[in-house]
Amino acid sequence: MINYGLNHIPNGLTAVALGTFDGIHTGHFDVINFAVISAKKNGYIPCVISFYPHPQEILSGKAPYALMTPSERETVQTLMGVELCYMLDFCEIRNLSPRQFVKDILYDKLKVRSISCGYDYRFGEKGAGNAEILKSLCDEFKIELHVTEPVLCRGERVSSTRIRKEIENGNIALANEMLGRPFCYDFIVVGGLKNGRTIGFPTINQYFPEGFIMPKFGVYASRTFVDGWWKPSVTNFGVRPTVGSDRPISETCILDYSGDLYGENVRVELLEYIREEKKFSSLEALKEQIKIDSEKARLRSEIKAVLFDFDDTLSDRRTGFMEFAKYFLKKYFPDMSELEIGMRSEEMNINNNGGYCDRSKFFSDIVKNYGMKNPPDEEVFFQEYDTVFPRYVRLFENTKDTLKALRSMGLKTGIITNGVSKMQHNKIKNTGIDDLIDVFSVSGDYDFKKPDKRVFDVTLQKLGLRSEQAVFVGDHPINDIRGAKGAGLNAVFMQHGFFDKTVIPDTVTIRDIGQIVEIIRKNNKK
Repeated sequence: MINYGLNHIPNGLTAVALGTFDGIHTGHFDVINFAVISAKKNGYIPCVISFYPHPQEILSGKAPYALMTPSERETVQTLMGVELCYMLDFCEIRNLSPRQFVKDILYDKLKVRSISCGYDYRFGEKGAGNAEILKSLCDEFKIELHVTEPVLCRGERVSSTRIRKEIENGNIALANEMLGRPFCYDFIVVGGLKNGRTIGFPTINQYFPEGFIMPKFGVYASRTFVDGWWKPSVTNFGVRPTVGSDRPISETCILDYSGDLYGENVRVELLEYIREEKKFSSLEALKEQIKIDSEKARLRSEIKAVLFDFDDTLSDRRTGFMEFAKYFLKKYFPDMSELEIGMRSEEMNINNNGGYCDRSKFFSDIVKNYGMKNPPDEEVFFQEYDTVFPRYVRLFENTKDTLKALRSMGLKTGIITNGVSKMQHNKIKNTGIDDLIDVFSVSGDYDFKKPDKRVFDVTLQKLGLRSEQAVFVGDHPINDIRGAKGAGLNAVFMQHGFFDKTVIPDTVTIRDIGQIVEIIRKNNKK
């Protein structure tokens, strides 16, 4: 997905987010999201355009410390819906005038028709271009432009510089809040002294490359991605004063895990600063302290809630919609034969596309193609769909047993679903699972929806939990899995229905909702 230079020309018109994006923090989310939304609306290719080396390295002689690895950059952008990322050589374009950059690079070569950028974006020779000049140029070339406002965190503007400062000071929780996800790295695992094995706490060792931000020396609650799942872990970053090290190293003890990870790139996320690094009088004293640190880390990321999508995850939407379609056809086409009703209801189900369709077009096509006489106002169809369809919704056979089993394990349960508020609330009420869920979030109650991370954040706030303490189970690769991962939750893909052939890398996949119970039992502390 990442293209260095302009060798790869897009095969269609593009919507781009412009910026350095050296961390892709919460201040960058709106910039990138607008490009993705604009692309979806207009049929463009969603892209990010950034630069290498970092402009500060060329202008001041020193590049700022990197906040993310190239693989993390690609992962985050992919989860946000970006399809192409162009890393342009800053030395080649730094002397272009603002107009040359917009016309020659953006409009002509990259076929840009929609741009989003931050309020402080600068471009062109000596940074002569700003948002106002960009607007004038976009008007000239008939390019859509969206300029985002600054994003604040605890009353101050979010910036990469501020995030670096907090990481270096050990304020990892605040840094993560501004990043919109945990600070992470996925460097290769190298051999060590194996002292951890001798005291019962084997570790994976990772060195940070030159130019990458180094957190404050000390011990952190963390989580580590192994075997397709996030495991609680405790990480010491520093020079290991008890046993010694010639340079800073990350040592991570993955709780409840044993395996050989040497030579692999393993992803570690730092969640909370526990204590400063210190020298112990013996390995036995170090062992006792690691026990204490490990329990703190375990509590920090042990799973405490399992959240679900509703349609096609907890309920059989296809069967329910087929029953609604038969009801609808019998009401509005009383002379239609049973054979034709069966054929037409199947056709309606296909056109409904699992609920991902234009409802106005859906009903207008029925009126036109089925020859409905004296059709009611379109709003009547909408109201009937919202109130009658929920009556036909049926849960999968083991949905209630699964929810009961999870609650018996002391876990919170909940639902996060997209859809019209009235209809989705009616579905929950009619299926009788109100008493089996602790929280219910439907996008119709907000001005955002999955995969927007805010719908997940709002739900976690209701439960008083952190993202790493929750699992989300869903059947839609983008709305559910990409959305949950982007919000930092543990994601489980329900592979069936419309996406039964879809494979999502590095994601636990199930085909039966009851399997989630064993997954939680396996990965939570016994």
